[in-house]
Amino acid sequence: FEPSREVTGVELALMCLRVMGYDPAKADIGGSTWSTKTIGLATEAGILDDVNTTITSACPRQWAAQIMYNTIDARTVRWSNDSETYTDLDMGGNKMERVGKKYMKLYVNIGTLATVKGDDLTITMTKSDEADSDTLQQSFTKVGADYSSLLGNKVKVLFRDGKANDVIGVYATEDNNSYTVNMKDVDQDDEKVKFDGKSYSFDDSKLEVQTLDVDGTVKTESVSSSFFKADTNALATDVVTFVDNDGDGKLNIAFITKQSYAEVTYVGSDRITAGKTYKMEDENIADDIAKDDYAVISYNRFDECKDIVKAEVVTDTLNSSKTKDKYKQFEIGSTWYNISENEANNVSVGDNVKAYIVSGVIVKIDTDDGTGAIPSNIAVVVGRGSGSELYGDQVKLRFFDGTTKTVTLTTRATSSLLIRQLWVKLTRYPARTATPVWTT
Repeated sequence: FEPSREVTGVELALMCLRVMGYDPAKADIGGSTWSTKTIGLATEAGILDDVNTTITSACPRQWAAQIMYNTIDARTVRWSNDSETYTDLDMGGNKMERVGKKYMKLYVNIGTLATVKGDDLTITMTKSDEADSDTLQQSFTKVGADYSSLLGNKVKVLFRDGKANDVIGVYATEDNNSYTVNMKDVDQDDEKVKFDGKSYSFDDSKLEVQTLDVDGTVKTESVSSSFFKADTNALATDVVTFVDNDGDGKLNIAFITKQSYAEVTYVGSDRITAGKTYKMEDENIADDIAKDDYAVISYNRFDECKDIVKAEVVTDTLNSSKTKDKYKQFEIGSTWYNISENEANNVSVGDNVKAYIVSGVIVKIDTDDGTGAIPSNIAVVVGRGSGSELYGDQVKLRFFDGTTKTVTLTTRATSSLLIRQLWVKLTRYPARTATPVWTT
């Protein structure tokens, strides 16, 4: 007996086997081969799952905690005189209690996480899930933590003393694979969907899709692969999470989170205005949002309010452009983004630009020199060829820095000064009539 000596991993595993119900003599874990027998039984019982250490050496605390956690989830055992071996089935053929339930009143139910609404959540159970669970309880309240990221996953719900309002935690099982991507980056591939360079089949002929709108409403539908056709969703600012919850490589369900956006026109101490007014006390509003930013708005299932964050801002050179069917693509720096045809007209290839990005889509873009200075390549037409100073196709331009310049439109094809026409929006210059504006 050496109370000051460090405990090895195999010694701790032996203690845990004793807790589960193994008798040293009958289980042959008390003789000269106790170490080998212990490792075999502990591996079979799952006690050594995810333990990455030399089991015969002193056991570090983190792996000791893993071994004890695995034991809590392990089934207790009994000796069967009929088979003269240990079994985790009772006399009626039902599974024995878990260690955690028997000694600590810790209950575990297994199912697919179906809904999260505030502090409440629900799971759905298959017959196999029911057999592996301690109760048939599927609705839980007063959860106290946000598990919405596990929606669609196969989970274990750990709760005390069988009470559905005393949840300790919700944990994903090992068979889950989740993939979160921008909606515009998903495409149809025959009867499959493709993203990140790989195609995925559906577990059934159609895929269940839950769409969370900005106002918190949820729409559930079964869709075919054509629902995810890239050209249809090229300008979508939504995010989609695909879930394979049984480890077979096929998708079981998808969750779409709708995201709206708006220019921030006011920021006060207790509210902001971005299309409409949002109060700080009512919504989750990011601290770094400022006037003239673009806000991205989505719904938070757990807090039951809106999450409002600042859109990504990219300032760099517009290097290239591609024309697609009903939209365009811009390469800013070394990254490609989708953009509407209308918004694309605000800039030209070669411009230094400032773009607001939502889920890979440019929602607003303007020329920018990176310093916030007045743009030097935009001018207002203040005179045209109809008097003593300007003749024929000549026009007089006034730049935003106050300087003026006379140019001849007939030379646009050969001049180094490239000109294209835009029209001032009356909302931007309310004191003027529609006035031709030129970018050089």
